[in-house]
Amino acid sequence: MAEAVNQQANAQARVVLSPEEGETVWLRKLGIRFMVGGEDTQDNFALVEHPIGPRALAAPMHTHRYEDEYTYVLEGEVGVQVGEEVLVAHPGDLVFKPRGVPHAFWNAADEPARALEIISPAGFERYFAELAPLFPPANRGPLDEEAVGAVGEKYGLEMDMGSIPVLAERHGLLVDVPPSGKEQAMVQQHAADTLQPFLDQLREALTAVANGNPEPMKALCSHSDDVSQCGFWGGLESGWAEVGERWDWVAAQFVPGPGVVTSDTAFLTVSGDMAYGVFIERWWGQLASRSEPTVLMIRATLIFRREDGVWKAVHRHGDNAVEKAPPS
Repeated sequence: MAEAVNQQANAQARVVLSPEEGETVWLRKLGIRFMVGGEDTQDNFALVEHPIGPRALAAPMHTHRYEDEYTYVLEGEVGVQVGEEVLVAHPGDLVFKPRGVPHAFWNAADEPARALEIISPAGFERYFAELAPLFPPANRGPLDEEAVGAVGEKYGLEMDMGSIPVLAERHGLLVDVPPSGKEQAMVQQHAADTLQPFLDQLREALTAVANGNPEPMKALCSHSDDVSQCGFWGGLESGWAEVGERWDWVAAQFVPGPGVVTSDTAFLTVSGDMAYGVFIERWWGQLASRSEPTVLMIRATLIFRREDGVWKAVHRHGDNAVEKAPPS
């Protein structure tokens, strides 16, 4: 009986969280990537990843009422003050920040830092999700200090805003300045790094379609009402119901077995949670309506969007691509 229960629990549990998964939000120069939430651990603990920009004050002195925190440094140097003790943690160091004890952390170096934050018990991770819309880069307007204070009170957080200038002067930190080019590049690079594995999955999904299986491709598409696609395989499909049916139809045209699809990137740009690309696809497969294998070349224009931290295709337009010909 116990073995059966364990097998069921293991079957339901996530085995791996890939690098491109987990929604990321930013509070000025502090990033928060949500990795494990309280809903995954019966509220025993939560895990987030903190990318921290250069010369950044990640958090001024503050005190938690309900939870302990543990910071494990992955990259760079993270300065920490816990009570009266000040130290610099390096990769592999674990810093203990107990509830009821004021603490702060920062990155005084000229290079980015990165750390894992364990929160026990869980719950406080939702503080970051509620706070992010109030801070840059999500909010370009004036800071609503009353709203920020209300979120802190909701989560039992006492923030010492008077410590900000003291910490900034003592450790050479830059506060209340626009993000630097390096920090903006760090955000953009994070988005680009998470997109590349998705593009690899996309190529594999297209090959599955050329072998009669639409499911991997459908899993990579947004299921929202604004998803759309047009051209090459049909007319204009709008909304997930129509788009899903179209991929079912496309896969049904192919005989399983010999299909292969390659995709070359002609153009790709990433901006925040959106991306746009043009790809040259070459399809080799056996159409059920033909006796000989078919070779197709498609110019596909796609728009991608991150939904809950995971990239999805929200628009696809395909048309015939032709090989370059020498000028006449």
